[in-house]
Order: sequence, then structure tokens, then C-alpha cells
Amino acid sequence: MQPPVAAIGEYVFKKDGKEVKSEKYLTPQDGYEYVSYRIVNEDEIKPKITDYAVTDTDGNDITQSTFSGNKLFFVIVDINKASTKHVDEIRNLIQSTDKDVDAYIITSSSAEDTERFRHENQIPVPYYFVDATVLKTIIRSNPGICLWKDGTVLGNWHHNDTPTGDEVRSLLNK
Repeated sequence: MQPPVAAIGEYVFKKDGKEVKSEKYLTPQDGYEYVSYRIVNEDEIKPKITDYAVTDTDGNDITQSTFSGNKLFFVIVDINKASTKHVDEIRNLIQSTDKDVDAYIITSSSAEDTERFRHENQIPVPYYFVDATVLKTIIRSNPGICLWKDGTVLGNWHHNDTPTGDEVRSLLNK
């Protein structure tokens, strides 16, 4: 995920025996001697979720690919406790946005349980694995729906409020 605030840096230089602080790099040609550099707003730029990792069924890390492009995640923390009340709306959303987003299930359940769930509910998307605590940090609903564009969260929905394809496209085009 992208940090909401840009990093602000501070350079420290020496000139004529005095310490000089600046947000810009000052050149030796102007008499400045570089001493150090630090980020002054480090607490503001740290990601909210620091242990986010996504793996495929073979255990390969695909985390970085989730930050690229348009992604529609169906977050299902526990497949065995997931509500299926709105699975028709979820299927319609997947079908109506298949050209606009890459849709995935991300879960902490086993591959066997996830595969069974996908087939029983006719949800034709790939699935990946994420730690349960991280999934609960992303969204509390089981299932929950998340729309990301290049790692930026554009929308989170409880399965009771499944968006339409038009709503998703509208958010992507803002």
C-alpha cells in the first residue's frame, strides 16, 4: 500500500563552522559540507500494515504484484464461516468487471477449503493466501470486497453492500 503522506527529508550541512539544516541539498560549490540526512516525518509515512504478504498455492511470494494495476480482492478470512448470502451479487460483479480489474480471493483458509468454496459457489477467480490477522486489518467482513488501484485503496465494502460494476469503474476512472 502506498503511504498517504510524502516523505519530508532534512539535510544537515556545515558552513563556516556552523550547522545548517535544509530540505534541499546544498552544494559544496556554495561552501556547504554534507553531514547527514534524515526523514523528519517517518511516523507519518510508515505503512499501516507492515506484515502484508501474499503467496500462491505453491508458496511463491506474489505480494508486489498486488500493488500493480487494478485489483478487486474478495477477502475471506475463514472460508468455513464465510457468508454466501450475496454470492450472486459477487459473481455478477466479477463478470461485469472482468475487463477492468484482476479479481482474486485472498484467504487464510486451506487450499482444499478454498477450492471447495469456489466450486460450490461458482466463483471463477484465482485465490491466494494472506495471514488472518492481516486480512482482518484490511476489512472485517467475511467476505469483504476491496478495490485497489496501483496499491491505493479506492473502496472497501461489506458483502451486504456489494458494489456494481459501474460503481467500480467509476472509482477507477476518478
